[in-house]
Amino acid sequence: MTAPDYVEPVNAWRVWLVLRDRGELRLASVMYPTLWIPGREKTARCRVGDPPRRGLGSIEYHVSPAARCGCGIYASKTVEHAASYFDGFGPGDRQPMFRVIGRVALWGRVIEAEHGFRASHAYPSHLYVPATSLSGAPGATPFEIAAGLAAYRVPIELLDGRSKRRVTDALAAGSGRPGLAAA
Repeated sequence: MTAPDYVEPVNAWRVWLVLRDRGELRLASVMYPTLWIPGREKTARCRVGDPPRRGLGSIEYHVSPAARCGCGIYASKTVEHAASYFDGFGPGDRQPMFRVIGRVALWGRVIEAEHGFRASHAYPSHLYVPATSLSGAPGATPFEIAAGLAAYRVPIELLDGRSKRRVTDALAAGSGRPGLAAA
């Protein structure tokens, strides 16, 4: 299903890496070396044309997401599907400090698929910080992560779960049992 302009954002689930960038904690894509800047919507851009492919004398750029391309900002329909990205790691060269899960608002051009969506625009709408990093990466405490992500100006909650299964069960049941609301 393709809808060019939703009136209300589509809410979905996503996992982010937490990286230190110029002394500040930032959300980053699990699969691509892309930072999410606080206060700024993330706008999709097709990377198929990097560098541009030339065909029949024209550059093959298109508006993202496109139905016949895999481009766009990805998000999952269920927390369980999103949580599978706790283990993912794309081509980025920086070691994550932590991984968080959360709700993301998607708008503009949104394409629905079996397990999720691809959108032209996105911004986090609610972040959940697990009690441990779940990825084994050393870094900061969950309290420090929550405080560092406050720049996004969205609700942030600490979760009691110390395993991926407990985190997803709590979020799927709608009872995150937060230890902290940081925003």
